Amino acid sequence: YDVKVGVQSVGGDQYKLAGSVSQAGVSPNFHGFLPLYIEFEKGELLRLAVVTFTGPESVPIATTLRLPKKPVRIVANSMHDVLTR
Repeated sequence: YDVKVGVQSVGGDQYKLAGSVSQAGVSPNFHGFLPLYIEFEKGELLRLAVVTFTGPESVPIATTLRLPKKPVRIVANSMHDVLTR
């Protein structure tokens, strides 16, 4: 999995998330899912979403969220929810 999602403040407690999440090296019929988390300072995590894939695919991420504090980054599979190579 490849996660390229940036976080940008748009004022107040609003943050814009933009980028993509990709799955590669799998057959065209392989179905997978990948949990995404927002990481805050001191490693605190908040589950954001679960992205689903079919085959080698890239899924765009584009949303604006109200968050309780400034996020550090978006990370995938932080809790090892999915077995990966």
